[in-house]
Order: sequence, then structure tokens, then C-alpha cells
Amino acid sequence: MILLVLSSGLRSGEARGLKWENLKNNTLTIGHKIQFVTRVEKDGTRNSK
Repeated sequence: MILLVLSSGLRSGEARGLKWENLKNNTLTIGHKIQFVTRVEKDGTRNSK
């Protein structure tokens, strides 16, 4: 019984950690996209064909 409770607690903690990692990664990729867009706008339309 105790082992089950511990393992389920660990599992939910892992799931929470994964959610947090995904959230961080999503925020980072959104930040990179915004940076990329602003950089392209600054450079002008030299890459667009």
C-alpha cells in the first residue's frame, strides 16, 4: 500500500515536472519566433523571393 502511494506520488510529480518543462520549452520557442520575426523585419525583405 505504502509503495503504491509513493509510486503514484512520484508519477504525478513527474507529470507535473514534464508539464513545467513543456511550458518552459513552449515559452522559449515562442520567444525565439518573436526574435526571429523582429530580426527579419530589421534586415528587410532580402530573403523573400
